[in-house]
Amino acid sequence: MSILRIAMYLGILVLTAIGSSTGVLAFSGLEIFQSQAHRDEMKSHVEYGKQLDLIDNELRRHIRIKDQLIAELIDGKKSLPEVTTEFLVLNYSQAATMDVLRREYPGATDEEKIARNVIEYATADLEHSSSGQKDVILARLEAEFEEMRDRSASDLPCDRK
Repeated sequence: MSILRIAMYLGILVLTAIGSSTGVLAFSGLEIFQSQAHRDEMKSHVEYGKQLDLIDNELRRHIRIKDQLIAELIDGKKSLPEVTTEFLVLNYSQAATMDVLRREYPGATDEEKIARNVIEYATADLEHSSSGQKDVILARLEAEFEEMRDRSASDLPCDRK
């Protein structure tokens, strides 16, 4: 075997070793040297990345919707019960989100917990508002919250003995 052939053979071995650990071969046109298991693993990673992208896009969509709802709540175009209902619909599609909200917010029902979450969103959004405007809006939201709780309590079946 000539020295040139040996050098080329060793070069291919080096490239194969580097490519199998770094994925370089997939981009160098030498995919034929990758094992089927490696190609399957790469495909699995790509599919997982696509799933994460879908989840990320859905979460970003939810955030945009919630931001719009909070803006309408602050502007008085929507009430706290309306926004709470819409937040509930969005959150119910995300089991992990509901688990966190149920754990982190006080309340007897999911509606109360989500209403508290909505008020927290609004409070954060109002941070850059004048304190007078912020106080008025938050007082309105607290009053709406109390009405919601009173209505929920009256909707519960009475315990008659």
